[in-house]
Amino acid sequence: MSERREMERFQNAVERWSEARGRDGKRAFTIPLTGASRDPHFLELDRISMADWLDARGFTTPFLRWYVEYGTRDDFGAVLSETSAWAGLHYFAARSMETAQLEGSRYLVWPEGNGWLVKGLRSRLRARWRHHALALRVVPMGSRVAVDYLDVDRDELRRIEADGVVLATPGFVTKRLTKGLGDVAPLPDRTTSPWVVANVHVERDYEPNRAWDSMIYDSPSLGYVDAGHQGGAPKRRTVLTHFRAYGDPDVAGTRAMLLGHGWAVHAGAVLDDMRTAHPEIVEQCRRVDVMIWGHAMPRPRPGFLGADPMGSAPMIAERVAWAHVDQTGYALFEEATDRGVRAAEALGKSLGLAMGDSYLGPVT
Repeated sequence: MSERREMERFQNAVERWSEARGRDGKRAFTIPLTGASRDPHFLELDRISMADWLDARGFTTPFLRWYVEYGTRDDFGAVLSETSAWAGLHYFAARSMETAQLEGSRYLVWPEGNGWLVKGLRSRLRARWRHHALALRVVPMGSRVAVDYLDVDRDELRRIEADGVVLATPGFVTKRLTKGLGDVAPLPDRTTSPWVVANVHVERDYEPNRAWDSMIYDSPSLGYVDAGHQGGAPKRRTVLTHFRAYGDPDVAGTRAMLLGHGWAVHAGAVLDDMRTAHPEIVEQCRRVDVMIWGHAMPRPRPGFLGADPMGSAPMIAERVAWAHVDQTGYALFEEATDRGVRAAEALGKSLGLAMGDSYLGPVT
């Protein structure tokens, strides 16, 4: 009963934060972050960790702590002590859907995830794509700007000249690319969280009651999704995509540890974790593909909002705009879209282009 009471008390607190508005009239938490209140009362949450916030309010039961930390590991790749209380509460309180179009609906998902959205965007663009190109640096060219890159297929150094450039790259990469530009606006320093993602190919009897997304209580992982769940008629063969975020403070040491382990260690850890829910997983497994993401997403540690909460200006140098979730420190698709649109519109305006109405609607 104590766990149920704590869960109810936590949900009530989240509900109050979902409805809270600051003295500036804005919601305490929004997606994207640019619409959120700058009220100092709310921003004070960024001074402490989510662990401290829970401790101060007597949230101590193991299930409640696991439940909240699942959220911080899921969106930020961070344990409670590594997560700003502002970010931790945002995870639970910002997802309010009150439009008539979304009545009765809570989620939009596709079999290929965000890949579906990327394909849709590409199909509407009349752009020239250059694949297998590794950007090396951005350099000024008088009234223009150039990007030097390595053509991987030809093993040649090449250059593109343009009126302007949008860099959709993490902060630590952007700093390297823009070293030759001279006067570049300071970029935020973000701690990034390492992840291990594994595709477990299985063959098993079809069971209609299996879920798309499954979590394992008290597991260090985030569970797994059935990648074939929404792909049409059910099949005996499918792929279970397993996720684990490493949320402890020593991110550099964790990255070194992950790189030092071979495929057998990573695959074995994945199967051992899944065996808790599926004792037969080893017999059903046909193949395991493992990918280590050393810098999966920015981690919103206490203080991540900084002196300029909710993100810096997109123009970081003459003719160069920056579009990345590192600006706000929040790795959400909606955040990335918002930063991309802001960067494109700011760059177009700086070049004297007639941009028309903004794609960014008002946030209430």
